Amino acid sequence: MEPSDEIRDLMLQIIDAYDQGGEAEWRRLWSSRPGVISLGTDPREWWDSADVITALHARQVVERGSARFAVDRIAGFQEGSVGWGIVSAEVNWGVGVTTTLRLTGIFHLEHTKWKLAHLHRSFGALNEDFGVHLTTNVESIAASVSSERTDLTHATAPNGTVTIVFTDIEGSTQLLEKLGESAWMDVLHDHNRVVREQVASYSGFEVKSQGDGFMLAFASARNALWCGVGIQRTLASRAEGVQVRLGLHTAEAIREADDFYGKGVVLAARVAAEARGGEILVSSLVRELVDSTGEFSFEDPVEVELKGLTGFHRLYAVRWREP
Repeated sequence: MEPSDEIRDLMLQIIDAYDQGGEAEWRRLWSSRPGVISLGTDPREWWDSADVITALHARQVVERGSARFAVDRIAGFQEGSVGWGIVSAEVNWGVGVTTTLRLTGIFHLEHTKWKLAHLHRSFGALNEDFGVHLTTNVESIAASVSSERTDLTHATAPNGTVTIVFTDIEGSTQLLEKLGESAWMDVLHDHNRVVREQVASYSGFEVKSQGDGFMLAFASARNALWCGVGIQRTLASRAEGVQVRLGLHTAEAIREADDFYGKGVVLAARVAAEARGGEILVSSLVRELVDSTGEFSFEDPVEVELKGLTGFHRLYAVRWREP
C-alpha cells in the first residue's frame, strides 16, 4: 500500500465535478464497466449504473446552485490495480449553512487509466436540511428505467397501458439513527418482503429496486391500487413505525414508447415524491380508471406543480385505512 499522487489528484477532480461539473466531467471519472456504485448520505441515494450516476450527479450540481467547496484534507493510496482516496471539504450552501463533506472513492486501473468504481458521499444530514432538494432514490430509479428502456410488455394491459407504482420509505435516515444499523436492516428486509409479497398477490411486476425504493408495474390500475393499499395496511400493523409513500400513474407504453419513458415514468415518480409517509397518491387518470369499481374512496383533489413537468396536475389521496 503506497501513497498515490494520481489518486489524490483524482479526488480533487471529484470535488471540482461536485463544484461545477457537467455530465461530461463526471463521465470521464467513472468506469463504464458493470458493478459501479455511488452512495450518498440519504439512504435513497443508491445508484448502480454509470449512465445514471453521471446524469444524476450532473443534475445535482445544477440543483445545488451556489454551493461552494473548500478542501481541507485529502489523501490517496494504491496497490496493484486498485486505488482508494479520501477527501474532506467544507461546503457553503449559500443559504447561511456550512457543513463538512467527506468522500471515499475506490478506483480500478483500466488500460493505464484510473477509473472510479465506487463513491461514497457523507454530509451527515438530509439534503433538505441544507435548503435544497436533490434528485434521490425514486427519481434515480425512474431515470435508470427511462435510460435502459426496460421491457414492460408482460405488464401491459390489452389497451397498451401500464400502471406504474413508485414507493419508498419516508425518513429512513432518522429510522437508521433511531434503530441502529442492525435493527434498521431487519426493518428494511421486512419492508422489501412485504412489498414483494403484495406485488405477487396482485399480479404485478418489480421493474427495479434501489435502497428502500421500488418501481412496480401492473396491467391493471385496480390491481396496482390494491397492491398499494395492501402494502400500507401491512406495514401499518408493524411496531417499527415505517412510513411508506406511494405514487401511481397510468400511461400508454406500446404505441407511445418515447412519451411513456420520457413523461409517463417521470410523472409517476413525481407523484410519489409529492406523497407523505403513510399516503397513497394517484394521478387523475388512475382515479378515473378505478372509480367505476366503487372499491376505493379518495380525499378531495389537490392541484400541484410537479418538478420538470409543465402546468398543474390533479392528485388524489386514497383512503386506505380499514374502518
